[in-house]
Amino acid sequence: MSKKTKIGIIGAGPAGLFSAMQLIRNLSSKNISISIFDKGLSLEDRTKNIPCLKNDGICKKCNTCKILCGFGGSGLINDGKLVFSKEFGGNLQDILTNAHFNMYEKLSKGLYLSFIDGHTNGWYRSNNFPDWKRKVNKAGLDLLKGDYFHLGSDRALKVLESIYTFLKKDSRVDFRFGHDVLFVNKEGNRFSVQYYLEKADEHYTDKFDYLIVSPGRLGNSWFTNTAIGKSLDYFISPLDIGVRVELPYYVVDTIAKDLYEFKI
Repeated sequence: MSKKTKIGIIGAGPAGLFSAMQLIRNLSSKNISISIFDKGLSLEDRTKNIPCLKNDGICKKCNTCKILCGFGGSGLINDGKLVFSKEFGGNLQDILTNAHFNMYEKLSKGLYLSFIDGHTNGWYRSNNFPDWKRKVNKAGLDLLKGDYFHLGSDRALKVLESIYTFLKKDSRVDFRFGHDVLFVNKEGNRFSVQYYLEKADEHYTDKFDYLIVSPGRLGNSWFTNTAIGKSLDYFISPLDIGVRVELPYYVVDTIAKDLYEFKI
């Protein structure tokens, strides 16, 4: 019998979940296992146990943040909006060619749309963008392009529930919630993962043939201090800070008909 290939994924946010979905869709072999670690809660527990969203809305300073950690990451409680752009929200234009960006955009759109139960309303694309960009440039400003898909909070949760069901029913996938990964290291051709299981108050170590590390912004400082993280070169990804200006519709109705949530 051939040896089973073990794949580890750290983080059950969007990056980790999309990685897992792509793996099980493209790997037909039953001789693989995919373990998804997250120190937060499962979907069932998260939807009924986020104390700071109740009553006063004040942070309860949980040992493990129930808003940022767990299945879906912080995306579990947002308004279900996907933004496809190279001009804001990161620096993809420095990493990907146009061809690669278009390929991954098409891939991520298709993967996401396959879980929305046929409801494709919600796409907002930029119309007459070159004309509007010229007008904005004449005022000494710049107009940034982006396409949006807006599900809304309720539909976003249903999409995540569908993704959760899709992954859980595959026998090759093992969710490990409440598992706080402490250290990752490369030992020869394999990866060693040491984690703490809170409910057992024990430390464990597991080894994987492949490892995807996607701890999100909350886990950024943790990863840079691991053995693997210290061996990598980094550059600072920009954090967009903007001013939201709300105006009566009659003031912006002309541009709003062509551009959704435009950024200048």
